[in-house]
Amino acid sequence: NVSYFAEDCLKNWQNQSIKMDFSYNRDIPEWAFKRAATHFLKKNVSGFDAKSPLNHINELYRPIKSGDLYSLYYQHENQKLELKLNQKLLGSLNNPNANQYFKIWFGSEPFNAKLKQQLLN
Repeated sequence: NVSYFAEDCLKNWQNQSIKMDFSYNRDIPEWAFKRAATHFLKKNVSGFDAKSPLNHINELYRPIKSGDLYSLYYQHENQKLELKLNQKLLGSLNNPNANQYFKIWFGSEPFNAKLKQQLLN
């Protein structure tokens, strides 16, 4: 299950603080998160590679168990992206392009086009 939160849902996601929560009903290994995130970042973020600052977030993923909750929170005012697992901060990224990480779900070639439409509408 995925939930999207924004300061103003009528405003473009790229111009505000946003949060996404992901709750899981099965175990998923960390390599699956890393592989999927890398794949969709390459498709949606120009110049993304292993040396990209966004890759720092990918390296933070841990394996999850059924019932776990991942949260991604972007603070627009200080250009900071945080990744939490079950409300525990795993790490963060301060970068002018940190919000581009959300292009995994909101980019031109998202993880799931139907999910993108549901989250943004």
